[in-house]
Amino acid sequence: MNLIKEDILKLSFIEKLNILSIDIVIGSVAGGIFVVKLLNIQPGFAWRIILPFSVWIVYSLDHLIDGIIYKNSSLTLRNLFYYHYRKEVFKLIIFV
Repeated sequence: MNLIKEDILKLSFIEKLNILSIDIVIGSVAGGIFVVKLLNIQPGFAWRIILPFSVWIVYSLDHLIDGIIYKNSSLTLRNLFYYHYRKEVFKLIIFV
């Protein structure tokens, strides 16, 4: 798979959300809400911020490392995306 940045930019909004693992973040928040309701506990406000951001950081770092290791010879679109946008994603991870 030899895609260039312009090909990645042509992806749909949903495909970009999937590549950025936003669907995984939404799932983790849904699972967290389920557990909170099931156990009838009241987590603090920070929980609502820390859970999604920490899940996104862990997934993004994993994809970033894979992208750097495989570079343009990567077999997945996600790793190519993270390879081509490694500087921007790394800055965003540091900011978050």
